[in-house]
Amino acid sequence: MHGSARCALCQWRKADECPADCHFRPHFPAGSQAFEKIRRVYGGNVVEITYGALPFPEQQARLAFLALEREADARIENPVMGSLGTVAVLEEQIRRLREQLASVEQKLALFQQQVALLRQQHLHPNNNL
Repeated sequence: MHGSARCALCQWRKADECPADCHFRPHFPAGSQAFEKIRRVYGGNVVEITYGALPFPEQQARLAFLALEREADARIENPVMGSLGTVAVLEEQIRRLREQLASVEQKLALFQQQVALLRQQHLHPNNNL
């Protein structure tokens, strides 16, 4: 297999061929944007290192490479904090939403008290005298 049949990793290695049993071809076909992002952020070797570190590489490779791609996306978006920056933003949103929820719950309780009072006054109008 020559030319464009090589996976993105074999192309990056400048290999003449992509082996028939290439573990990376299903995950990083030629021209893969995912591989390019990972290579740009972490270097091309990290793909091979990650694959070699997996206890069950064939079953776990897809998820591992997807995680690498997501981490690369986060690092491209926020070079200093990476995915930790995304987590911090989401935690702040959760904190603000919880504050809003507490405020709405307080208002709801007040309105429910007012409705109960109005119903009581409507049922027993002479008690107001």
